[in-house]
Amino acid sequence: MTGLMSFLVNLKFMPKRALHNYTVYILTNKKLGVLYTGMTGGLDDRLLRHRLGQGSKFTKKYNASK
Repeated sequence: MTGLMSFLVNLKFMPKRALHNYTVYILTNKKLGVLYTGMTGGLDDRLLRHRLGQGSKFTKKYNASK
């Protein structure tokens, strides 16, 4: 893991915002046809966690990160 990715994964706080924006996202594993849906307020950070295998047990088990 690079220094920047390590920093982003270990980031303990989110910036204060006047409005909260949430995103619904869908991840897939094309080979198995698995779909995973999620909702987050920080899409970039959440997708990075999924790709590093730290997003959820389900996405890690089925490698759903695309």
